[in-house]
Amino acid sequence: MNISPQNVLIIGCGRLGTTLGHRLACAETQVLGVRRRESASCIFPFMQADAADPAEYARIEAAFAGQKPDVVVVTATPGVRRGTDTHLVDVADNIVQFFPEAHLIYTSSSYVYADAEGALIDEGGPLASHDPAGHKLLDIERHMLIAKKATVLRVAALVGPHRNFAIERMRTEETYTVRGSLSRPFSYCSEANCAQLMEVVIAKQLCGIYNVAAPHYPSYHDYFASLVRDAETECTILSDGSVQPARKVGAAKLYAECPEIEWDLLSV
Repeated sequence: MNISPQNVLIIGCGRLGTTLGHRLACAETQVLGVRRRESASCIFPFMQADAADPAEYARIEAAFAGQKPDVVVVTATPGVRRGTDTHLVDVADNIVQFFPEAHLIYTSSSYVYADAEGALIDEGGPLASHDPAGHKLLDIERHMLIAKKATVLRVAALVGPHRNFAIERMRTEETYTVRGSLSRPFSYCSEANCAQLMEVVIAKQLCGIYNVAAPHYPSYHDYFASLVRDAETECTILSDGSVQPARKVGAAKLYAECPEIEWDLLSV
């Protein structure tokens, strides 16, 4: 992907942010990564800082030789589904204040959608505004969308070699329990596709809200059964019996805007 010379700030250099940063750095884009904890995996300039603290933004600008970033990508995890808060509302407000001309790209989650009884939903699908975690995720999106140029990517479950932590449990345990019905559809996106997609969003300067999901919808049972095969074990997949939202995350809008993406499909 040909990206014109730009300064790109990546906030939240975990696996996804680091993968994107590596791709951009290899394309000779000037990249700076920011994370609250130290990172040993970056091949591009990195700064340990808390982007929720407004005092850090002078340091960030100094790292770009006094220039403001053209693009700010926020891949940091909100933490709200785990009962924590990484203060991404404050991060969004700081970006809007200190870098008002930057294109702000935020990797949100398809968890913002409510139950659709297994139906295919687009960006206008029912929202989980009454769910505490869903409400907080939607609030973060609203603050991100205040930016003059903003893109919110509602990413389905990320899969890939760095995401299959379940395999290790399956190798040591006889059963693996999944939340919700095993028959509900599993919407997903590979980590590599997501990083590639963000490059395309930067290059094309796409703005708005986009669902991000592969055009493939196995069941939760089929997905986790495929992990059992990868683990080469006899682990049994069970449901915890809870009621969880069922929907297929449709990304037709994204497919039309980004036809160059070749989607990685699971073998199930």
